[in-house]
Amino acid sequence: MYVESRDTEVWIYATKSRTFRNRTPITQWQNILEDGFIRIHRSYLVNHVFIESYDNETVTVGSQLLPISRKNRKEILLLLQCLGRIGAHETDSLEGNCSDGGQQRNEYCHSIDARRI
Repeated sequence: MYVESRDTEVWIYATKSRTFRNRTPITQWQNILEDGFIRIHRSYLVNHVFIESYDNETVTVGSQLLPISRKNRKEILLLLQCLGRIGAHETDSLEGNCSDGGQQRNEYCHSIDARRI
């Protein structure tokens, strides 16, 4: 469901309440895991399928509220919209390629590289 970096350890929270801990850096996990994972914060990688809800500052995964990086908030919210996780009306106030909901949005969505966020 998500990966959390805690200083020198990384915690992996999987389905069925399974938790794993190791010392592989979160940036390495970001390269290992499939495209469905989004770096929402310097300490968190989240599988977008498990995002239940969000607001401008957090996403909810299971019962956990995880912070969204202020630095990359716009890109993360646009990416979630492109992935179908949020509606276009919720990002209308953001400047960006997805706000028109048309061709420009589709081109932007295809060009996004979630690993760089």
